[in-house]
Amino acid sequence: MNPSRLCFVFVFLLYGTTFVSAQNVSFEAVSSPDTHFDFRTVAQYQNGIVQYNALQLSVQSDARWDFFVGTETDVPGLWNQTVSYGSHGDLPTVELLQLRVRSGAGTPQESGFFALRDISTPVYLIGSEASDVEITCGSGVTNAPGSYLTEPTCYTFNVDMRLQPGFGWQPGAYALTIHFVLVPDL
Repeated sequence: MNPSRLCFVFVFLLYGTTFVSAQNVSFEAVSSPDTHFDFRTVAQYQNGIVQYNALQLSVQSDARWDFFVGTETDVPGLWNQTVSYGSHGDLPTVELLQLRVRSGAGTPQESGFFALRDISTPVYLIGSEASDVEITCGSGVTNAPGSYLTEPTCYTFNVDMRLQPGFGWQPGAYALTIHFVLVPDL
């Protein structure tokens, strides 16, 4: 049995906000901005596909900061269908894609894989919308001024991606944009 084919493509956008008031935060991506999942077998639909270290993010900052992630699609919460192979089933939801964000120091607030959401209700990995307490990391803190160049275990984040669609989705090719956002904690 060969199920109808699903293909998922991701485009990553990294946002580091820079302020004129000498507060600078920035990302550096150390991998390709695109990731591709192609489901061709029943086992892949049932067990999913995991891409380890799909993206590595390195942070430099001279201010306290927050780090969050969310998706952007034409219809919030649903993948953008780029090619249709049939009309039976539902359009896939963005929650099918799960991320695991890791640092050498174990500082992200989300442990293990978590489902993505629309950028209007992002998942905070470091910090929150409010002023935050500092997160201890080695001899310093993660969400404080610092750099991956001097403290890579605190300021480098590896991103694993897991997609386990199961059955019931419209066959086709789908895309979404994932926003990784780094902003000063004001």
